[in-house]
Amino acid sequence: MSVWLVLASGFASAALDCDSISGGYRCTDIVGLENQDIVIQAEDIVGTGSVVFGEQEYCILSYTTPSLSSNSNTWNRLVFDVQMGGNNSNGEFVLQNGGSTLPVNFQWRGGAPVSGGSVWESPGPNNLTSDQQGALSCNDDPYSQAWLRFEVSSDDLQSANPGTYTGSFNVDIGQDSAGYHGDVNFTVRLPRLIKISGLDDMVLTERNASNNRYRQEEPFCVFVTGGGDYRIRASGGPGQSDPFLLTQAGDAIQYRVRLSSNGNNNITVNPGDWVNANNGSSGVCQHSCRPNSSRFLKLIS
Repeated sequence: MSVWLVLASGFASAALDCDSISGGYRCTDIVGLENQDIVIQAEDIVGTGSVVFGEQEYCILSYTTPSLSSNSNTWNRLVFDVQMGGNNSNGEFVLQNGGSTLPVNFQWRGGAPVSGGSVWESPGPNNLTSDQQGALSCNDDPYSQAWLRFEVSSDDLQSANPGTYTGSFNVDIGQDSAGYHGDVNFTVRLPRLIKISGLDDMVLTERNASNNRYRQEEPFCVFVTGGGDYRIRASGGPGQSDPFLLTQAGDAIQYRVRLSSNGNNNITVNPGDWVNANNGSSGVCQHSCRPNSSRFLKLIS
C-alpha cells in the first residue's frame, strides 16, 4: 500500500510517499528540486576544455515509521541510493533541439554517506551512487542535503547550432527493492554568438616594388556559434562610416582595406559597408583558427 501525505519543512511543501512494510511504513520524498534554465553567454564558451554548469541544493527524506500518525521520535533514518535516467544517446545524457543534440553530464552529491565523505558522483542509467544514511526532515542536516549539478562542455557549445536545447530526466531514490521517482527538466538556450580574435595592430612596412605601394597583411579569426556564415564591416574611426585615413598633424594619407578568406580572392571593404563571409570557425579562436576558418585583413596605401 502506498500513501501520500503533505509534508511541511523548511523547503516548499511536498508530497511524502509512504509504502507499507513489515512493522510500519517506509517513507521518502524529494523536496526543492527545480527545473533548470540557463542562457549561454559569450564568456561561458571562451577557451577550450572549460565546462559550463548549473548547480542546486535540495532535500531528500528517507526513513521508517511504525505508523503514519506516530511521533517523529519513533522514526529511523533509512539508507538509500540515487540513480538518474532520461534523454540519452549511446549511453550519454543529451539535451535536444530538433535533430541536434548537446551532451550533458550529471553529478550528484549527498550530505551524509554511509561511509566516507561527501563527494561528487555520477548516477548514470547503469550505475548508482554510494549509500546515503537517510533523513527525517529537511532540517535534518547534513543527512537531508543533496546537490545536483549538470555540466556542458564549452567545446560542445562552440560546435553546436544556436537554439534551445531541452531534456527531461528522472532522479530516482532507491530503498532496498523500492524506489521513488522524481522528474526534472533542463534547458540550455544557446544564442548566435560571434567573436573576432587575433586581430593585432598593423604597421605598413612592406613595399610592393611593382606599384610602389605599401601593404601589410594580418590574419585573424571569426568564431560563429555552430560555424555559421556571418557579415563583417569596418570603418576608419569610431563612426560607422569614417573614411580609412592615416593621419598626423596637418596631413592624412588614404588607405584601402581588403578582406580575404584564404590570402587571395581579395574583397575591397568600403567604410561602413557589410561584406558577406562564409563558414565562421566552429571553435573559439585563441592564437590560431580552426582549419579553413582564417581570414586575412590587408591594408594598402
